[in-house]
Amino acid sequence: TESLHEGEEFPIDVHLDPSFLALAEDDELKISSPVHVQGKAYRASDWIIVDACVSVPVTLPCAMCNDPFTRIIELKRWVHEEKAPKNGVLDLEEALREDILLEIPFFALCNGDSCHRIGEIEHFIHKERPAEGHRPFLAALE
Repeated sequence: TESLHEGEEFPIDVHLDPSFLALAEDDELKISSPVHVQGKAYRASDWIIVDACVSVPVTLPCAMCNDPFTRIIELKRWVHEEKAPKNGVLDLEEALREDILLEIPFFALCNGDSCHRIGEIEHFIHKERPAEGHRPFLAALE
């Protein structure tokens, strides 16, 4: 970062080893492909600003059938600013790790907005039906 002068842009196009995400011990989340970061960094006074797109394929279990599936996690515009370090080395791994992990859905289905095995498990899903003629909100107004 010391060689980056005010107003200059530094292009970024890197594939990072996913080990920085520290998910090796996680039984459910698996990331075996590199994290792709593409964008630019520039200096504004004493600050370094990174403006990039980030993408990584993540394997996780379906919330419905529990089968593993892969989804691409994308940060279409990852912007991070940090005070320019005195040693000239900017370490963004922890900030990038946090933002990637925040994008992983808590409740994800293997087939987009549905589950590919919904037909097999549908009879196990409890479908509560309102009692005939029961209208609790309307009854409160009467």
